[in-house]
Amino acid sequence: MPIKEELLKLFAPVFAEVEPRILTESAVALFLILAVAYVVLRIRRKEREHTAEYERRLDLLKAEIDALAAKKRRDEESELQTIERLDTTPIASAEPLPSVSEPSVEPRAPGRIAPTDAVKSKDLEIEQAPVSIAPEAPSGGASVVSPSAVISTELPKRSSLLSGLQKSRSQILGKLRGLFGAGAQVSDEFFTELEEHFISSDLGVKTASELVESVRQLPDLNEAGIVSALREKITSILRSETPAEISPAKTTAGVKVILVVGVNGVGKTTTVGKLSAKFASQGARVVVAACDTFRAAAVEQLRIWGERVGVEVIHGPENSKPSTIAYQAVHRAREIEADVLILDTAGRLHTRVNLMNELSSVTGIVERELGRPCDEVILVLDGATGQNALQQAREFHARVKLTGVVVTKLDGTPKGGIVVAIKSELGVPIRYIGVGEGLEDLRTFDAGEFATALLDLSDPAPAIDAPSHHAQVRRRRREGEK
Repeated sequence: MPIKEELLKLFAPVFAEVEPRILTESAVALFLILAVAYVVLRIRRKEREHTAEYERRLDLLKAEIDALAAKKRRDEESELQTIERLDTTPIASAEPLPSVSEPSVEPRAPGRIAPTDAVKSKDLEIEQAPVSIAPEAPSGGASVVSPSAVISTELPKRSSLLSGLQKSRSQILGKLRGLFGAGAQVSDEFFTELEEHFISSDLGVKTASELVESVRQLPDLNEAGIVSALREKITSILRSETPAEISPAKTTAGVKVILVVGVNGVGKTTTVGKLSAKFASQGARVVVAACDTFRAAAVEQLRIWGERVGVEVIHGPENSKPSTIAYQAVHRAREIEADVLILDTAGRLHTRVNLMNELSSVTGIVERELGRPCDEVILVLDGATGQNALQQAREFHARVKLTGVVVTKLDGTPKGGIVVAIKSELGVPIRYIGVGEGLEDLRTFDAGEFATALLDLSDPAPAIDAPSHHAQVRRRRREGEK
């Protein structure tokens, strides 16, 4: 007998005694149970689908992060290789190294430098004196990297400022010559186009307005006269009462403390290494604190610089607190009676509150231990970022009182006008500029020299850019009215 019939026969007495109403209610209840079970199963299936999609997106994100990390490692390795290559590059024309006490820069007249000066015709030669420093072992828990032998490295001839600013000069003079080359008449439209050109050359709105006003005052408008007026105006904007060169001498209160800040990738650590080399070549005893505890290659990079130029590098274990490294570096500098202490900080976005607060903790340690703030707070900017560099300078200056700015990588960008915009809008003096990879390519800033190199008409004529679209529309409209 089939199972179904057996079940009906087995439960027939029970069904016979149950009222039809109860059977109907049981069917409804069973239907509701099945409906709820169906809904639950659908929900669980959707959850599984969402989980699978989340895991897929998470895998993609991890792969992207891994790719970015690999790129960053390659960049850091490339930077280290650049430093090592500079150490090992043979210099065929190197001159004998002078003693520390001898001046290493050829004398020149102060003030503006004419286009026919030696800056144009011949690269300035600056030589590095041998450095020999044998620091004592520290008593604290921080590590100290000291040179194992006397460092005596012959440095390559530094790049000419004229060649370093070639792209920026082409950007400014090219479009300026374009205004004259298109047969423009001197009118309000001409000055409007001139102001637009200055703004597009990263000179800034305020600076562009001042430059146009200085051109308006000229009795005779011609290319040479305009460039000469612009050179004088830019020189006056860039001049500062604060000396650009940072002296490695101790202050009356003791060791001079220099805090170096900036965002990632602008060249802070390289700038710290080059500043250390400058100070060490002048006979100063320098201590460098590797407070960038987040970037994997930052400490190693500073160690290479320390071994190369003969300075102590204070660092701690990976992921140490920057304030702890600063504390140990301050005590080490006082212990050995160092002349200069340079604090290299981690790159931080000016919009990240927690990282800016961490910067405050480093400065707080210095103030607590020395009873005074840092003597210099130097912001390092990448000149290739243009107006973004100006925004970074605004934000950092609002949070930490800057005493100077270093603008790097000017040799590879047409945005050199940003140097003028930073000084004009913030009033913070430009202390150094970077126009190459060599040690001496971190140049002490000179307003007249910079303005001359930026607007040198004696240089081969740069490419002439066509007028902007708006300028062409205005000119067609003006010609149609005639």
